[in-house]
Amino acid sequence: MKERKRKKSNARGQEIANVIKEVQSFDLFHAAGRKKGIKTIDQAMQQLDGIDTDLLHLKAGLLEVLGKSNDAATVYRQILRFTPNHLGATTDLADVYQDLREFPKALFYYNRALKLINTKKGHTGKFTFDVKGEDFLHAITGKADTLLELERTKESLKCIVTALQLYPSDIGLCSCLERAQVQFHKMQLK
Repeated sequence: MKERKRKKSNARGQEIANVIKEVQSFDLFHAAGRKKGIKTIDQAMQQLDGIDTDLLHLKAGLLEVLGKSNDAATVYRQILRFTPNHLGATTDLADVYQDLREFPKALFYYNRALKLINTKKGHTGKFTFDVKGEDFLHAITGKADTLLELERTKESLKCIVTALQLYPSDIGLCSCLERAQVQFHKMQLK
């Protein structure tokens, strides 16, 4: 019985990997290729028994690049209902909320991502690599940017300084620091 379940699981995993490879073979630099990718993912999801968060994550990313941020947010939230500790979906949802200028929601998901990273409970999916340093930088920079948008400059600076102690030469952090310093100086002049 266990052997049959394992074989079925392996076959399902191979099917999902094949769909991902097929979508990656499309011309994703153009809208037509992205739309074809979404259609392929939707068809595969109908044929599979159950939900697959890797396929959903790929779909949400394609929707986001197509400028369909609200649709992407819906898919990211769906992923988080099935896998609450999905690190990629958490940070990507935070990014979408930041793009939509819904800063309190963005901050919530960046904080959630950082908590997952700190507790080492973040899931990144079957077909993605586990790169905690990049995940941390993504989440902490997003949080710092969001705090700047909310005009919480001192909190943003604390995030940046903490991150720079670990990654002193990261360009994204340095750029964020410059923006925070400008905002802090403007705040001092008031």
